[in-house]
Amino acid sequence: MQRIGRLLRVTGILWVVICLFLFAPSDRFVTQSASAAASPFQQAVEQMQLGNYQAAIASFSHAIALKTNLSAAYSNRCLAYLQTAQYQNAVADCTQAQKINPKNPEAYLNRGLSYYRLKRYKKAIADYDRLLQVVPSDFRATYNRGLAKFELKNYREAIADYDRSLAALALQFENTEATQTPDLSPEFGSIYANIHNDRGLTYFALKDVSAALADYSHAIAWNDRDDRAYYNRGCAYHRQRNYAQAIADLSQSLQLNPHNPEAWLNRGIARYSLGQQTAAIADIQNAANEFLEQGAIANYQQALDLAKEIRTVDRILFV
Repeated sequence: MQRIGRLLRVTGILWVVICLFLFAPSDRFVTQSASAAASPFQQAVEQMQLGNYQAAIASFSHAIALKTNLSAAYSNRCLAYLQTAQYQNAVADCTQAQKINPKNPEAYLNRGLSYYRLKRYKKAIADYDRLLQVVPSDFRATYNRGLAKFELKNYREAIADYDRSLAALALQFENTEATQTPDLSPEFGSIYANIHNDRGLTYFALKDVSAALADYSHAIAWNDRDDRAYYNRGCAYHRQRNYAQAIADLSQSLQLNPHNPEAWLNRGIARYSLGQQTAAIADIQNAANEFLEQGAIANYQQALDLAKEIRTVDRILFV
C-alpha cells in the first residue's frame, strides 16, 4: 500500500498575508461630484478590510461603472476575486488594471497569484518578473516566484528566490523599525516563518534534510504558533529515523491544529516504529476520522486499512 504518511507541501502562500494590501488611487479628485463618485470605491475598501468580498466586488463594480479610480478599482476587484477563488475573473481584472496603469505593482502580484492558483506557473513567474521591474526590492515577488519555481521543480532557483526574499524582508523590517511603527514585529515574524518553511520544504525535496531542519527551526523561532513548521520538522526528523523527536514535534503541531489528519497519521507511524502499537492505532484512527470529516474518502479508507494491518501484525506476533 502506498504510504500516505508522506510529507505534504502545505505551502503557506503569502497572499493571505500580503495581498490584502489595498492602496488608495494615486489621483486626487477635488470637485464635489468626483468626491461623491468615489464613495463606492471607499465602501469597497472597507468591505475588503472586513472580509466581505462579495459585497466588495459589487462596490468595486459600481466604482468601475462610474469610471472612478479605475486602475485601483480593477486591481482591488481582482484581489476580491482572488480571495473568492474566481481566478479567471481575477486575471481579467488585473490585466485591465495593468492596461490603465502599467506600473501598478499590485496588479502584477495578484495576477501572478491567480495564475499560480490556476497552475499556470510560467505565467505567474512572468508577472513576478514584471513586478520586480517596477519594485526591485519587493520581497513578495521573489517569495511567490520561488513557490512557482518549486512547482516546476526548479529547486535551486526557488531557494535563490527565497534567499532574496529573506534579504529584502530583513531590509524592510529594519526600515520599519526605524520609523518606530508599533506592533509590526508579529506580522514580520509570521512572514519570516512562512519563507523559512517553504525554503525548508525545498531543501527537503533536494534530500538535504539537515538544511530543511535548520529552516524549520528558524520558522519556529520566528513563530512558535506555526503548526505546519512543527509538522514539517517532525516529518524531517522521521526521515532521519529520529522517531522520538518526530513524535514531540508532531504532538506540538496537533496541539496547535488538532484537525490535521496527516499529523495524526505521521505520529501514528512514528509510534509504530518505536513499538507503541496501541498508541499508533489510536493516532491512525484519529487520522481516519479527520480524513472522513474533510471528505477525503480514499485517504480515510487507506488509514483504516493501515490500522487494520497493524492489528493483524500484532495478533500474529502474540499468537
